[in-house]
Amino acid sequence: MKKIITRRSFIRTSAGIAGMSSLGIPYLAEAKATINLTGWAFAPELVRENLDRFESMVPGYKVKMMMFAPADFVTRMVALATADQLNDVLYVRAETLEAWVRAEFLQSIDEISGIEEIKEDLIPFVRQGMTVDNKLYGLPYYTDIQVLYYNKDIINKAGFDAPPKSLNELKNQCLKIQKLKLLEYPLVYGFKKAGWSNMDWWTSVFASGGRLFDDQLDPMFPARDKTALEVLNWMVDSVNKWKITDPASVELDVNQVRDLFGSGRYAFVMGHRYDESRYNNPERASASGNIKMGLIPSLDGTTHGTFGIVRMYSLAKNLSNKDGCISLLNYLGYKDTKGLYHTAANWYKKYTLGYGVKGLDSDPELQSIFDKYGNGSIKRKLASVAKVTELQRAPWGAEWESYNYDQIQAAISGGKTPLEALEASAKRAIELKKGY
Repeated sequence: MKKIITRRSFIRTSAGIAGMSSLGIPYLAEAKATINLTGWAFAPELVRENLDRFESMVPGYKVKMMMFAPADFVTRMVALATADQLNDVLYVRAETLEAWVRAEFLQSIDEISGIEEIKEDLIPFVRQGMTVDNKLYGLPYYTDIQVLYYNKDIINKAGFDAPPKSLNELKNQCLKIQKLKLLEYPLVYGFKKAGWSNMDWWTSVFASGGRLFDDQLDPMFPARDKTALEVLNWMVDSVNKWKITDPASVELDVNQVRDLFGSGRYAFVMGHRYDESRYNNPERASASGNIKMGLIPSLDGTTHGTFGIVRMYSLAKNLSNKDGCISLLNYLGYKDTKGLYHTAANWYKKYTLGYGVKGLDSDPELQSIFDKYGNGSIKRKLASVAKVTELQRAPWGAEWESYNYDQIQAAISGGKTPLEALEASAKRAIELKKGY
């Protein structure tokens, strides 16, 4: 792939760049151009507030927002790129990063001044999610992890004073809850076919130290790494053999599961850390006050891991003003002129959007909020061991996920054994990879 900006020109540009606040280098004092920020429409009023602050700190630069509906975002961005109208600073999802890099929509930020310091500050899974071919293509906008949520009141009534660490402990706690007739189904998954259909399965595989694909994107399941098969066996048995998981899980999406759990209908669910603020709001979750956070139960109870989600700010191939764009990128995704992680901290304080830098773990104000909404040590632990899906590097990933979902459903419904389902999924992955 051709280099969009040469090393020499990028170094020359960045040597005097405004906004390299991580190194204490001042922003440029004079306006150079209008900068464009293109993203999806989430809390546009806060985006504008952050941009107004940037303009006040970098006198003369003006930032123009263009926000699309989240559901239309990828389609609209591809259309802009096709028309060669995609420029400046962009929101990017980790799932589309590889494809957009290959299509030359984006440029690496590896040559900007201070980048090694920034890389060291990134939480590992966040850096992983923004990297293609060992080059960094973004700075974090929003990150998230999957956590275990449990209803403390229910498990206490069942005689347990702590959440399960292993899948076997999860099974036993669910059986005890059922025996005492506290709940019909203590556990629920969100397996309805949608964008996040298989996240609970991926999460449990990662929690147990497993991998689905190797570095060449060849499937490791079900034979080379048996973790995925063991996890699926457990999930299938939880529905059909032990009957501790609500069979309606195959008909419920992640948002429906979230709301039902918040009403006190279940004892356990896996969900986004982002939902902690909802669960702590009695107007949105009637079980508020009893909902707590734990590590994801693993097969052996000692291994830890989870699924990580990454959204980033990136630089387009075309920049209307290099200095201004890189200044804005740093301000939004890293530090402001005062050396503060203002934008990331602001997003967390107002919307509990996860941050992507280790430096905020030592921010007293933010961490007091972090601990208020959930167990801060649990969140930091899971963030340190989270992984992004290996399929973000596969152009055929979405097509395979759709097929694999059908196989997971077939296993849960009894139409196939878990082994048959995963053998079919592995075969399909190999076919798709060859096709691309």
